[in-house]
Amino acid sequence: MDTLIKSYTLIIGLYLGVGNMGGKFVELIREVVQHAIKTGYLTVEAEEKLRSMLKKKYEVEDFEAFILLQQAAMLGKVKQESRELLISSRSY
Repeated sequence: MDTLIKSYTLIIGLYLGVGNMGGKFVELIREVVQHAIKTGYLTVEAEEKLRSMLKKKYEVEDFEAFILLQQAAMLGKVKQESRELLISSRSY
């Protein structure tokens, strides 16, 4: 039964676009981007996660998603927490 549950979890994860490396689920760049675009906000944590993820191997779809995020940020459709913190620290 335990093996069946693990297999089912893996299949669901793969279906949702979540990778599995050594039994540990790995979030994809496109998932972080999708969340930022959906919420209109990129947190400092997500930005750091993206930096880390971009240092490793990734798929073309992830790179394209990252480019879309950059464009959305430049157009003001996604706000960056790091920029807001920088601006607020300068106004004091």
